Amino acid sequence: MSAENNRKIENLIRYGVIAEVDCAARRARVQSGEILTDWLPWSSVNNCTEQKIDNLTLFLNARQNDVEIVQKALKPICLPLNDRQLAYLLKGNLLVLNHKQSVRFINNKVEIIQNQEPVPFMGDAGEWFVQ
Repeated sequence: MSAENNRKIENLIRYGVIAEVDCAARRARVQSGEILTDWLPWSSVNNCTEQKIDNLTLFLNARQNDVEIVQKALKPICLPLNDRQLAYLLKGNLLVLNHKQSVRFINNKVEIIQNQEPVPFMGDAGEWFVQ
């Protein structure tokens, strides 16, 4: 292979550090060793690394203290709740844990309810919601 081809291959990927940014024009200059590039456009501010954060995640993050209270209270009696179950519970709904126990979260307190009668489950497997 010729020296020219070797140089071209080495230049396909060049690691560097952002040296200057022009946000209005959506472009940047990159320092790679001794080389400072011309202004280069970028296709995305986050370079396609943005993670989607849905409303459920935002809700649970905002109520992190409440989530910890619920998880601590329920740890001895059931498996950890999934995000949908936590959100359902934190909105003040009654959540059925099993046919004998339900739980409600009111005023920063976990109330575990012993059901006198077996409670029919609603929803798909693993979803223990009472309407």
